[in-house]
Amino acid sequence: MEISGKNVIVHTSDVNGAPLVIVNTVHGEGEDVYSTVRSIVNSDFSYAAIAVPNWNDDMTPWPAPAIFPNGQPFGGHADSYLKDITDDILPKIIDTIGYRPDRIVLAGYSLAGLFSLYSAYRTDVFSDIVSASGSFWYPGFIDFIDNNDMIRVPDSVYLSLGDREPRTSNMVMRCVGENTEHVFNLLRTRCSNIHFSWNPGNHFDNHIERLASGITWTIHPSKNM
Repeated sequence: MEISGKNVIVHTSDVNGAPLVIVNTVHGEGEDVYSTVRSIVNSDFSYAAIAVPNWNDDMTPWPAPAIFPNGQPFGGHADSYLKDITDDILPKIIDTIGYRPDRIVLAGYSLAGLFSLYSAYRTDVFSDIVSASGSFWYPGFIDFIDNNDMIRVPDSVYLSLGDREPRTSNMVMRCVGENTEHVFNLLRTRCSNIHFSWNPGNHFDNHIERLASGITWTIHPSKNM
């Protein structure tokens, strides 16, 4: 269906109160992520994948210049897009699944992983956060989390990163390993249920599986066993 100009795919659980997982996507990978989670675990959950056409703008918290020659700058429209989710998109998703979920998980990869964590500092709507290969290299983000409090401390936070990502030749992005470890060490003093996974490969390796692993860890009742 289309909500606020965004294409949204919804899968509904038959179990009243089952978790709702919301994923922001850029390349139409929403169905693949859902199928991969389903292949790993049989937990009951509803799922919504939102296609985000203005990726560099809607997933970023404030403007920043392009990081590649001839690349696109970042618009910094995350606050506006987050309001679209909480005020319009999410209520329609809940109407569609037909029940009020006990937990609402916000998950994303790359810039959407950055957006997922940023959302905890801007709204209390989401109970759990999944940031797979989150773009924590983003200029100013570490200063932001060091100097701001979350509006809602998530029940759980899942972070992951490819072990080759910090080896990139891009000077802006190569701090991502150090920054992700900084985020993890900061959040584990505030969040009682947090996980950080190093995955083999670079940023573009197995991104569907990495995101699905984070969602699985978050919704599966035996995730800490």
